[in-house]
Amino acid sequence: MKKFDVVVVGGGSAGVAAALGAARAGCSTLLLERASRLGGNVAQALVHSICGLFEISEGGRPRLANGGFALEFARQLVAAGGARGPLRMGRLDVLLQEPAAFARTCLQLTACEPRLTVWREARVESAFVRDGILERVTLCGSEESVEGRVFVDASGDAALARAAGAATEQVPGAQMQRPAFIFGLAQVAPDVMEEERRLRLVGALRSAIREGALSPALAGAAVRPTCEGDQVRVTLDLDARGGEYDPLNEFLLAGVHREACALAEEFTGFLRREIRGFEGAEIWEWPARLGIREGARLVGEYVLSAEDVLEGATFSDAVCVSAWPIEMRETATGPRLRYPERGKSVQVPLRALLSREVSNLWAAGRCLSCTHEAHAAIRVIGTALATGEAAGRAAAAMVSGPLVATGERDALAARIRAVTGAGALEEW
Repeated sequence: MKKFDVVVVGGGSAGVAAALGAARAGCSTLLLERASRLGGNVAQALVHSICGLFEISEGGRPRLANGGFALEFARQLVAAGGARGPLRMGRLDVLLQEPAAFARTCLQLTACEPRLTVWREARVESAFVRDGILERVTLCGSEESVEGRVFVDASGDAALARAAGAATEQVPGAQMQRPAFIFGLAQVAPDVMEEERRLRLVGALRSAIREGALSPALAGAAVRPTCEGDQVRVTLDLDARGGEYDPLNEFLLAGVHREACALAEEFTGFLRREIRGFEGAEIWEWPARLGIREGARLVGEYVLSAEDVLEGATFSDAVCVSAWPIEMRETATGPRLRYPERGKSVQVPLRALLSREVSNLWAAGRCLSCTHEAHAAIRVIGTALATGEAAGRAAAAMVSGPLVATGERDALAARIRAVTGAGALEEW
């Protein structure tokens, strides 16, 4: 049986941050990723913008929401030519990034940490819990168990929490955030993303749908620039079979993926025929899987709420901040945004990362403890990098013993805040 101080499940932005956080704190750490490469939704679903790195503002120079690993990762990605920006979008600033470069940065950072072991194509099959303590997990296709003293679920769908029998939450399919299908187009004119031409494209899309020349399922299609001048990426928000949608149902996801491929071909044909600058466009990049925005979540000692997000709530055990509006995508026609009422970012408390029932199980990224609406704010990559680092540091601290007293937890949270640079507010 392999033994580690900390075991992290999920190799996306939150998982990489958690694994490095634990390893850098001196713990022997294992990172389990179900795919063949690190990067999560970025590497597999071609998510191409990093949201939540910067504070929401009315203008001026972008200010960082968190420092720590989130800033380290972003700067390394930019230095390697894998990201550019920030790009201003209303009250928000985002980094445009290349998925392949994002995955390379994950690989480079994890490869440099001697206390960190990475296993790819490793999916948790079962977990053993005794007296409220998670002791070990087994992997699909393997009879060998992996033992850990502390665990972090950064799977995006609470895979470890569900295997361990911890309390989780998942809203019905009809309410759930719709998944995205993202693909890349090459051989487009370099000026197709200029504001005037982009608005004409949106108008032509709406007219084609209204006239019955294009599927209504393409109403939420969005074309965005990349780091390369002759390439764009297209994001399709999918209805995904309405109330039947279940992101944990692999069979259903495969069917939705096939349907999305057909929509991508239809939309590309429309661009070639109707939009100047796209006459020679070709699909050069297909996603390995759908971009899942919401799945199951851990129920923690605290459940972050929409009210917390909108009020910019503060907590004595805060470990980082979430700097993104509530971005609801419950339909396939685009987002509905709700901004914090005073423009103040909500703090994420340590208690929202710790399981209510399994005392040595932490969560980060999309599966930390929050309501459906709050999840629409905290799920973005910039926040996932920060909550991942916080969970990894908290897990490392727990290796030496459980956290019992409130004062002890608040002291740990203060130490983690110093690492994550929560509310850094320094200029980019």
